[in-house]
Amino acid sequence: MKDEFGEEFPEHAREVFEFRFSLNAETDRGCALMVASFLDSKLEQLLTAKFVNDQKIATEHLSQSGPLGTFSARIDAAYLLGLIGENVRRDLHLIRRIRNEFGHSHLPLEFSDDRIRNRCNELFHFHLIEPAHDPRKMFVKTTISILAVLNSDLERIKHVAPAKDLFLTKEELKANREKLKQLVSLAMESETATQFIQKMANFFKEEDEPTE
Repeated sequence: MKDEFGEEFPEHAREVFEFRFSLNAETDRGCALMVASFLDSKLEQLLTAKFVNDQKIATEHLSQSGPLGTFSARIDAAYLLGLIGENVRRDLHLIRRIRNEFGHSHLPLEFSDDRIRNRCNELFHFHLIEPAHDPRKMFVKTTISILAVLNSDLERIKHVAPAKDLFLTKEELKANREKLKQLVSLAMESETATQFIQKMANFFKEEDEPTE
């Protein structure tokens, strides 16, 4: 695929094309399961890229036993964090439900079956591209559209900064103790309250001045 697309072809776009071509050989069931799994992993990448840069905590929450370990939870978390819009969220949940239809049925099932076709007809992103009567085509093209959105987000997203703790760090406490000692020394050296206030004013003025 590298020679076919060329060196300048963006890596994320290459990945989408390769994934799209890989679906051609899949049964309808295989196609639905692969699409849901791939989108699920993309959401995991998106959430990890947005979270505070703490890999251990992120991994725990995104693990299968964690609170964000399911496709459904990741879809809603991405939406609540402002990473995806309402229509992407809606289509992702439709894709998840289609996956469940295939995954939970022991009977032969195809995209042309009424309950699958009806869900595909609800997909928002495909109808932005072109109308069609082939539900598998709707499903796959919707997937490619959503992958384009998620990959675009991954290109620009940054970790949020961790919130500052309410209590001071050890270094800040040590620095404040030193300041307090200096203020006590100023009080001991001052003969009058006016002199102490003046020394305090000079002290804080020096503190505020930027260092070279």
